[in-house]
Amino acid sequence: MIKSKKLPSIILLGILLILASNIDPQYNSKISLNFEENVHDIIPKTSQPFVNITYPDNKTYLRDTDDYRCSYDFEDYGDFDGYNGIIDELDGHNHVLKLGFGGSSYLYQGSRIGPLFPAYYGTVEFYFRTEDASDKLEMFLGIDWEPVHFYVEGDQWRYWWSIDPYTTGSDIISLAGGYKPQDNLWHHVKIDFETTSVGYKGLSKEKWKLTVDGHSSGELQMWKMVWGSDPPTSVVIDGVVLYSRVNYPDGGAYFDAFGFSWDNPYYSEGDNFEEGLPLSFTYESAIEFDNFKYSLDGQANISIPGDFLIELPDYGHHTIQVFGTDIDTNVYPTEIRHFLMSPIKILTPNENSVWEEGSSYDITWISESSFGLIDIEIYKGNKLKFAFPNINTSEAQGVFSWLIPDDTERGTDWIVNISSSMDPTTYSLSDLFHIASSITIISPTSSSSWSSNNYYAIMWSTLGTIDFVDIELYNGTEFKYSIVNRTENDGIFNYFLNFSVEAGVIWRVKIIDSDNSSIFAYSPYFEIFTYKSFSFIYPNTKTVWERGTSQYITWASTGNISYVDIELFKGGIFQYSIVNSTENDWARFWEIPVVQVAGSDYSLKIIDIYNSSIFAWSEEFEIKLIPDIYITNPHSTSAWKSESSYLISWGNSARANISRVIIEIYKGFDLKYSLGETENDGSYLWILPYNPEPETDWYVKIIDAHNSSIFTYSSSFEIYTDKSVFLTTPSSSSEWAATNTYTITWGTTGTIFKVNLSIYQGTNLIQTFENVENDGSFEWTIMEGVQASTDWRIKISVSDYEYVTDWSQDFEIYIIKWLGITYPNSSVSLSKGQYYDLTWDHKGVIDRVDIELYKDGRFVSTLASNEFNDGRFLWRVSRDLADSSNYKIKIKDSTNSSVFDYSDYFFEIKPGPEGGIAGYHLLILILGFCFTILIFSKKIWKHIIRRSMHFSN
Repeated sequence: MIKSKKLPSIILLGILLILASNIDPQYNSKISLNFEENVHDIIPKTSQPFVNITYPDNKTYLRDTDDYRCSYDFEDYGDFDGYNGIIDELDGHNHVLKLGFGGSSYLYQGSRIGPLFPAYYGTVEFYFRTEDASDKLEMFLGIDWEPVHFYVEGDQWRYWWSIDPYTTGSDIISLAGGYKPQDNLWHHVKIDFETTSVGYKGLSKEKWKLTVDGHSSGELQMWKMVWGSDPPTSVVIDGVVLYSRVNYPDGGAYFDAFGFSWDNPYYSEGDNFEEGLPLSFTYESAIEFDNFKYSLDGQANISIPGDFLIELPDYGHHTIQVFGTDIDTNVYPTEIRHFLMSPIKILTPNENSVWEEGSSYDITWISESSFGLIDIEIYKGNKLKFAFPNINTSEAQGVFSWLIPDDTERGTDWIVNISSSMDPTTYSLSDLFHIASSITIISPTSSSSWSSNNYYAIMWSTLGTIDFVDIELYNGTEFKYSIVNRTENDGIFNYFLNFSVEAGVIWRVKIIDSDNSSIFAYSPYFEIFTYKSFSFIYPNTKTVWERGTSQYITWASTGNISYVDIELFKGGIFQYSIVNSTENDWARFWEIPVVQVAGSDYSLKIIDIYNSSIFAWSEEFEIKLIPDIYITNPHSTSAWKSESSYLISWGNSARANISRVIIEIYKGFDLKYSLGETENDGSYLWILPYNPEPETDWYVKIIDAHNSSIFTYSSSFEIYTDKSVFLTTPSSSSEWAATNTYTITWGTTGTIFKVNLSIYQGTNLIQTFENVENDGSFEWTIMEGVQASTDWRIKISVSDYEYVTDWSQDFEIYIIKWLGITYPNSSVSLSKGQYYDLTWDHKGVIDRVDIELYKDGRFVSTLASNEFNDGRFLWRVSRDLADSSNYKIKIKDSTNSSVFDYSDYFFEIKPGPEGGIAGYHLLILILGFCFTILIFSKKIWKHIIRRSMHFSN
């Protein structure tokens, strides 16, 4: 009876062995991208000493801690509705502290930055940037007492001062050159302070000095006020406190690169909001400790004030120990704490890697020992895009060459994970890296200084496939000018900087991939300055003024010129000053004296009253008696309309003997119309033509028909037109589809026979239609292959009167959207647990797609949501799916569910190779079967022998 009961137990044991061997290792806990620490203890913990390390523990830690160092601790507090944290990059600065005020009525968003030790005198340096210099941004030195307290508000530098605890106030800080805070510009701040009588940098006791971007203040009085208490008798600087009321909940004020001269006399402008590993410890409160030190990996002890962020150790095994010294110099050591940083360290890609699609790159790593088989997974964001399992590596240093597919999605959030194939909890993540083309601007640089009215070479280099670039000019963050669109990506463009560009020191160039606006680069800030200059408009060589009349002197200028003098010369000899210190408003009336000597060699000189080296001369002009011919109409206020009749009138001096005259019409210096010869009867009726240019620089010239040296010009006058065109469709709400036909409509005033239509996409002319009948409408069939965009517009102009034009509002042309699955799209079989590429085609602008699985026409699961529409998705078929040959894939536009497609045919999902059967699991399975059969056979054999023996007896 006993023997017969053991047999089922042995069979059950064999079955359990089989089942155990069949557990799929892929079901083990896999790594996530949340940088969670591993939890493998290395050594047992010791008993509690007088000083005890609480962090790091006996564990493995990744090198991404989300804890930040800054000379040497970082603490945030204040308005918790706002934002306080570290961002990766802002305008050339990495690891930047970002403060955003949430809007609480009495709170600020604040942060505190501390040095290792306090100081009585020294220098503090840092960078800051604000999005609005009119909102309050406070910065002060001192944690409990605020002797150096300054702030930005109302686009001014301000500070608090006090002579004693009861005499206090705030004033504007005047920096050299009137330098003021600017929006969206990194300012380099340096604060020198002295609380004693040492005379640090020439400062008196309790005085300080502010320097911003090289512009310094004089000595400033410290603030002795302390809210609710008297100030201390001696003061030290033990940190920097930052408060922001810049009203941007998700940002607004930014800080970087803090340095304290008494920690390190050599200020570094590099990152110091870098990640660190927290070191924290507790100690027996009954012991009066004087100081604490720590030692990493047995190196020399380093003093610390308390809990501390140490520099991130390299990968591998480390030890750390803390030593507390009491006031009697007794030393209390902690246990030696062991911990691991990630044992796999990925070398490439790193944060500086910019990899181009279609090219091969080496993924490289080092580890403490060979892992045999490793898995390499490549993610974009938190989505797995590529998987390379079971890569054999026999060395501690590894290399894997990856050919990036041509259609890989570009982005800055790619990351590589390398893990042991046998132990997925042993893994490492690379830095985030770029897959993208890139642009680097070579010129201009931060030292460039451009002047107006000159040519300058803009130079750049690129990585990746960029055929054409757009170049733009910015003042700070404000777009100012489009320099060129779709120029060849040949690395250089010569730009003529005209007079209209204002002077400043925060100009920069932006270069953009014409076909992908997400790829761009800014140059550093550089200077543009404008030469001061004058140029006369009137009088000129055609000017003939009569003495005793009032005339209008006009000119133009460049640069900052406030007041001018105007002087009269004859034959190059000074006559007198017409006006002194008149405002440089480009115009001045001059009463020509009745006794002015006649002559044709007069000229004017205009001079900057503050810099006599800046001046200009007019052309020579004539002053004379009442002329032989003088024109009374038109005059300077005349405005004549095209296709209308106007009387040209003139007179003659008593001495003139003129029988016939010739009348000519000029625009500027160009003869436009000759009206021919007529009697000198003092008037001529002129019917203006259909299409004169509407401008204000028209002149009438009358000439003695028998003596061409006797002539005169009228004053300049205006010719205008009542013709107009105005487009009515398309409008800003129009959405037109490519290849369809639409009606362009317009209205007109005045006599217009034909019009021209020009089609633009942005600033690029795409198509023209000339001499279209002015019937108010035109049928336009949009060409195939045009670019989908919302910046299409149409220009209409009068065919024989090009000055009369109108533009439509921007409207949209879109491409009809379409999706089509290409795989699986036939009767194929997919195995569970395996990876497959789902692929599709599309037309039109579809940025993101959702991918779903259906069985027998019913929804099963969502495979991907909001997936980048790159035509490809890597899908691992779940082992939980039911076996069936009636599956289909559905793909749809994430933002428009009416655009979708199903697989044309059903496909099959079938069992795949069980993960537990492979490798050593198969060996265990075979041994389990063999063991069970062996035991079972032995029992049966013994039973048969016994039965045989019994039978023979």
